[in-house]
Amino acid sequence: MFGLRWKLFCMQKKNITISIAILTISMVMSGCGEVAENSESTPELNLELDLSNAKDGIFEGESSLDRALGRGYAVIEIKDHRIVNADYIGRDVFGHVKDENYGGDQNSADYRKAQVAVKAIDKYVMQLADTQSLEQVDAISGATISYIQFIEATQDAVSKASR
Repeated sequence: MFGLRWKLFCMQKKNITISIAILTISMVMSGCGEVAENSESTPELNLELDLSNAKDGIFEGESSLDRALGRGYAVIEIKDHRIVNADYIGRDVFGHVKDENYGGDQNSADYRKAQVAVKAIDKYVMQLADTQSLEQVDAISGATISYIQFIEATQDAVSKASR
C-alpha cells in the first residue's frame, strides 16, 4: 500500500514538473512570437529627405494612424532648400494632444512610458533642425511609434513642399 502511494506521489510530482516546464516554454515562445509580430509590423522606413525641389514656405504633414496610439502632425518651414523651423505634435486616438498629461489616466508605469514618447518628440524636432537629415534623428527607446510617426509626418510635409 505504501509503495502504491509513493508511486502516485512521484507521478503527481513528475506531472507538475512537466506542466511547469511546458508552461514556461509556452510563455517564452509566445513572448518570442510577439516580438516577431511587432518587428514584422514595423514598416521599413525611408529616411531620405530630399529638399532639392522644395519650395520656400510652411508645410504640414501627417503620419499614418496607429489605432491604439493616434497620429502625428509635422509643420516645417523651408527657406532656400533648408528646414529653418520645425514642429511636431502627437495626438492620441481621441484627438487630444500628447503633452505632460498624456497617459495620466493609466498606471504609473504606463504614464512614465507615455511621457518618454512626449519628451522624445522635442528631441526628434531638434535633431532634424540641427542636422537637416532624418537619418541623423535617433530613435529613442520607448518612443518607437512616435519616431515612426515623426518620420512619416515630416516626409509628408517635405513631399507637399516639393510639389
